[in-house]
Amino acid sequence: PLRCSACKAIKYCSKSCQKDAWNTKLVEGGTVQKGHRYHCAGLKVESTEVMAVFLQFPWAKLEPEGYFLLWFALATRDLFGTGGNGWWAQGIGRRTYSFHEIGNAGQKLLLDEHHLSDHSRWSLPRDEVPFLLSPNKKSLEYPPNFEHNWKSYYEWRGLPLSSPASLLLHWPLSVYRLLFLMGLVPQTIPVSRGRLVLYYIGVQQELDCIPIFGELAVLLPNTDVELILFGQRAYQLTTLAKPPSLASGDYVFTYTAPPEYGSGTLRIRLDKTGPFWDPTTLLSDRPYPYPDALIGLNAGISCHEQWRPVLSISRTLKIPFGVTDFNRQCLADDEGNTVPMVHSAASDIRTQHRSGCYKARVMLEALHRPFEKALNPFMKPGAMKDPTSYLPSGINGFTSVITPRLTGQAIWGCSWYVR
Repeated sequence: PLRCSACKAIKYCSKSCQKDAWNTKLVEGGTVQKGHRYHCAGLKVESTEVMAVFLQFPWAKLEPEGYFLLWFALATRDLFGTGGNGWWAQGIGRRTYSFHEIGNAGQKLLLDEHHLSDHSRWSLPRDEVPFLLSPNKKSLEYPPNFEHNWKSYYEWRGLPLSSPASLLLHWPLSVYRLLFLMGLVPQTIPVSRGRLVLYYIGVQQELDCIPIFGELAVLLPNTDVELILFGQRAYQLTTLAKPPSLASGDYVFTYTAPPEYGSGTLRIRLDKTGPFWDPTTLLSDRPYPYPDALIGLNAGISCHEQWRPVLSISRTLKIPFGVTDFNRQCLADDEGNTVPMVHSAASDIRTQHRSGCYKARVMLEALHRPFEKALNPFMKPGAMKDPTSYLPSGINGFTSVITPRLTGQAIWGCSWYVR
């Protein structure tokens, strides 16, 4: 196939196809589709930026086409395969899981009675481990003063760049980045203790390494964070779990950071109400505390109809909502599909009945608020292969704030976040 000679990101089946895609045109439904000429320069810059995220690390090795050889990198550290390799044995290189693959990954760990120790789950030299419970290093500087990139974060955390910890830390750091973009990260240490309730929607392979999110307690000092995980895999785990396994309790993971790590706390629970979150429960008998924000990593909003009511309810109730996705095009597709998604949800009988006509109108009036899209500096290092293009892509590669926090908006349970 042909490839754009400038950005190197787009494939074409023929010269005529390439020429046709260059200019803006009207497509079905009267929508204006901008031509590649408007995106080419930006894609070229983004390709360089995605690579720059990766090349911060000395273990960044590429195959000829420019993709990260993950399994080779793990093999050089004796971390490849199954057995006693802690989290590294749990399939971290996989993009997604199907509903029926739960028997081989997170289930095994969360159906145990205890989490692995810091050292056992990382299986790395002590100086390369971002310890939660056994801090042998100096106290961290608070409030966190690192720039939003892996090198600066590693320096703040006291890790050498030789550590491959970012291959897992991208999960909590991407959540932290979204909270920062939504204005939910304080610029000073809060005097009074804060509380933050996060609904984490569409959880999949993150279940393989639940304690990794303890990093949020380290990043948010003097704050009590409650993280509620919704998704098919989370729900299925709760149906399989038997006491005294981790997944059978009210909380699958709890953590209190020591004083030298900010004294934050984290509690994580798995949703037990069903395989998909029903956002209309926020309008009636909600089973959990009201959320301060909604989060979705590698969300694929345009690909899954279950996101429609989530998007709609966040706009209606003005709940901050942020997601990541593999590339900017995924997020652009999400924005382009906002109108039909919200119209569909607004016409839902349950939504109209529970929210009322006024809030349904608010939902529709918020349709044309643009999404804020950007490269995620805490993406998982290494470009991701895409069979259909060479678009700059990565796991948690790009962020999008779908529903921003309004200026001066009070946050449920943590008013000291207001700026």
